[in-house]
Amino acid sequence: LAGTAAAFAVTAGLKTRPSPILETQVAKTFSPVCGCATAVATISFRLRLGDRLTLALEDASGRTVRVLVANARVPAGSRTWRWNGLRDDGTRAPDGLYRPRIELDDADRVLLLPNRIRLDTQPPAVSVVGTPQLGGPGALVVRYRLDEAARGLLSVGSVRVARTRFARLDETIRVGPRTLTAVHAERGPVRLAAEDLAGNVSEPLL
Repeated sequence: LAGTAAAFAVTAGLKTRPSPILETQVAKTFSPVCGCATAVATISFRLRLGDRLTLALEDASGRTVRVLVANARVPAGSRTWRWNGLRDDGTRAPDGLYRPRIELDDADRVLLLPNRIRLDTQPPAVSVVGTPQLGGPGALVVRYRLDEAARGLLSVGSVRVARTRFARLDETIRVGPRTLTAVHAERGPVRLAAEDLAGNVSEPLL
């Protein structure tokens, strides 16, 4: 009984210890090949106390693929690190899920963050449903489906006329005649592409 009580006391003490990191923000998805704002994954948190820190990325099997910080003295405060999708040997990590691991030497803590980062270099596949139609006097209507959640990009000629607000699997884009006239896109071939959450853009169709 005494041993059980002691073990319980230690466990309770661990549960009440304040977390050494706060305000964690981790990118959900990124594409190292997109050439866009989501070409790197950001990992941010506030360190409660200064510590000797190691920050690494693990793959789904728990293997370390990249060490961003190796046993460095980091003062208290907010910090941000960026991962460009490369492994420690300089090669690109394969598409998949990765998790940040934080090791704090002074606090004697190892924290595996629950936030998973998806590395995604493949653009979405787009299939157009039917053919573009006139939905009213001069209006353009295009319906499509995707193999992953993405935003639709509709152009007429060389002019972008619509970018959907939400990333969905099934969507219909309607562009009124006033919009087409305002951007000088009344004529030209209709092109449809899609941009996924990582920033990959498909080749245009139609």
